Amino acid sequence: MSIFSGTREWVYTRTVAGRFQVLHRWSGRFLIGGMFLVPWLTWGGHPLVLADLPARRLFFAGQIFTPANGYLIVLGALIAAFLLFFVSAVFGRLWCGFFCPQTVFLEEWVRRVEAFTEGDATKRARRDRGPWTKERVGRKAAKFGILTVLAGILGMTTISYFGGAYEMWSGQGSSASYTLSAIVAAFALGDWLWFREQLCIYVCPYARFQSVMVDEHSLTVAFKPNIPIIKGKKGADQGACIDCKKCVQVCPQGIDIRDGFQLECIQCARCIDACEDVMPKLGVESHIRYSTIAEDEGRKTRFLRPRTVVYGALITGLGLALLLGIVDHNPVEVTLHRSPGTLYQVDDDGYVRNTYLLRVVNNDGQEEQAFAVAVEGLEGVQVNVPPLLLKSGEDRTVPLVVRVPADKALNTMQVKITVRGAETEKVVQTTFKGPNKG
Repeated sequence: MSIFSGTREWVYTRTVAGRFQVLHRWSGRFLIGGMFLVPWLTWGGHPLVLADLPARRLFFAGQIFTPANGYLIVLGALIAAFLLFFVSAVFGRLWCGFFCPQTVFLEEWVRRVEAFTEGDATKRARRDRGPWTKERVGRKAAKFGILTVLAGILGMTTISYFGGAYEMWSGQGSSASYTLSAIVAAFALGDWLWFREQLCIYVCPYARFQSVMVDEHSLTVAFKPNIPIIKGKKGADQGACIDCKKCVQVCPQGIDIRDGFQLECIQCARCIDACEDVMPKLGVESHIRYSTIAEDEGRKTRFLRPRTVVYGALITGLGLALLLGIVDHNPVEVTLHRSPGTLYQVDDDGYVRNTYLLRVVNNDGQEEQAFAVAVEGLEGVQVNVPPLLLKSGEDRTVPLVVRVPADKALNTMQVKITVRGAETEKVVQTTFKGPNKG
């Protein structure tokens, strides 16, 4: 099939039951349930997970991260990438078959809605090949309506990770948030109604570089080698494939697993359940199973090999670095700048004054804090700064006036300024300017 041919060849996926479909049900429910639940959870008065892009803040597990902690996001992204490489090297396209949102929502939502509104695959195919009757229009309208509502819910939930669940669902979200949720819903609806398997085949890059990540020891869904295809019970008596084509009829990608390894295969294991539903009843083991090329060639499968060891080492190292970064995360963010247009001033009482602009951000996700400011490195120093009582997530910029006696004020002196909270502190370095040459 091709999106460029001008026609759409629909894949009518038959329903199948089996042990892997039970696993699909449970993993799908867990993933969808988690996706919808997490935006509503809070920790210390803040969302458990929220990417506040306008404020450039990330709330995660009671802590607030800003662009100053951007390296932690980079570490997290690298861990996710190498974890995907590791899983692919060991288990093939396990992500695609069981955890990819495309697969999860098609399995748990779309195909269930289709079965409810239009019947099984055979009825859908026969009806779609026929004329547009009132029944067909009504069933299509019902499916379109239900999927539109579900797409809207998905769009709102997705943007809740950026705009806040309470704000989005109470009508207090920004116009940009609702616009983005509508865009997400439109893309989801377009995928569910039209694109479907073509997203995996033509758009998703994973299938393209999968061939680089897997090798002869990677686990894949495969048809047993050297199995003849003899149609009917005679084939079963000889231990052959009886060519019932049920494995083809249940495949959401519209491929025939008996043709060998194919990039279109997402390893959802529906064909395994289909074969296990047919062949054991005829006294023959299933011809389709999870296997490796090495196993099919009579060799031992090695899960520990250079690429898996390297991927595992990288994941472990990056994971430890990320954990250390989170544990050592300082919730106090301090920036200091000299007041524009001034170096120093000499006051009437003979003191030399330097004025700075001090910005303090309380990134502690759980409590309000009072901050004290101390200046070290100057003899006879006087410090004037307004009180700093900041709520969680609040930032404030205040003038910081530092004064020293004139006879102690050298031309340039190094100064250490410490901002202390209840349990944390942040130190910044600056210079103090004076009239005397040292």
